Parts: sequence; structure tokens; C-alpha cells
Amino acid sequence: MAVGPHPSLPGTGVFARSPNGTAAVDWARRLTRVPLRALDRRLADAGPDPSPVVAIPHLAGASAPWAAPQARGALVGLTLATTQLDVVKAVLEGIACDLEITRRALERAGATVRAWRTSGGGARSRWWMQLKADLTGVPVEVTADAEAGALGAAMLAGMGAGVFASMEDAVRARLPTTRRHEPDPARGARYAERLETHERLVPTLLAV
Repeated sequence: MAVGPHPSLPGTGVFARSPNGTAAVDWARRLTRVPLRALDRRLADAGPDPSPVVAIPHLAGASAPWAAPQARGALVGLTLATTQLDVVKAVLEGIACDLEITRRALERAGATVRAWRTSGGGARSRWWMQLKADLTGVPVEVTADAEAGALGAAMLAGMGAGVFASMEDAVRARLPTTRRHEPDPARGARYAERLETHERLVPTLLAV
């Protein structure tokens, strides 16, 4: 991961761009023709256990901590009984697994993650945000502004125009979070084996 100057407090950012977020989920939904409408309800109805399918969602390479742009995705464990929802759920789980692996890499480097702050289309899925909290053991906070990037640009423009005297003033003026997902350790424990499988599969795929 890269560390460098960032227009925030305290002024330094850790960068780990992932091209395999909502874009990968949208690909899975198009492939399986699973509509977005009522998806959260269907995922909740499927129960608390992981999908019977394991997905490595590196459809556009793998960023930190794998740092492997040549990486490719995979679906493992397909059977004649595999459903469309199994595939979509597996992709959502695979992205959450990568987030936990990134958190562990940050921790090994001496950085403690106290909360995830999230925005954008994927943040609208309560099921997915809760899964990320459960898998990582870290609360997930969803911002009130759906497009935090645009809000950040406006804050910087406000500083340049003199609306805000400092970054501290701009941060105080930001929109609050709309909800917070607290980790469920019991559900997180259900995914321990899935995380181990995910970590084993990625190096195997990179070797191929």
C-alpha cells in the first residue's frame, strides 16, 4: 500500500485502490440475472452461513495487499445445485474477505483500523455492510452523502474560496453518518474457514 500526503486530518493517507468492488457485484448480477431489487432481503433469507460457492473477485486484477495486477477471478465449488444467488452472494463475500486481509496487512504494519467509513452505491446494501463489519470485526459507518468523493472536492474548493479557514473547519461542516453497523462476532466466526480458503486460493491462482 502507498502512504502519502492527503487533504485530510492528520494530512496523511494510506492508499489501497480496489477495482473489484461494486463493479464485480454488478458483473455477477448481470451474469446471473439477479435483480438489485429485493437483493438484501433474499441474502438475509439465505441464512447466516457463507455461500456454498467461493468467489475470488479479482476481475480487474488484485490491489493491496496482493499487489497483483495480473490476477484473475475464479468461482470454486460450483455444482448442479448452485443457484444464481449463491454466485452473487459469493462475490459479495469475496470482496469482504479481501477487506479483512487488507485490515490484517495494515495491522501488521502498525496501523489500527477503528472504523470503516463508506459511501457510494454499495453502501446502500445493509446486508453487505453488516457482512464487512462481521468479517473484519470493525464497525462500518455509512456516510449521509452518497457521493463522498464529490463532497470532499467541494470541501477543498470551499477552502480555496475562503469559505473554510482550514481543513478542521471543513471537517466540522461535513455531513454526518446515517447508520453504523456493529460487528457480530458469532457471524464473523462462521466465516473463519471461508477466509482461510480465500487466502489459500489467491496465491494458487497467481501462480497459475
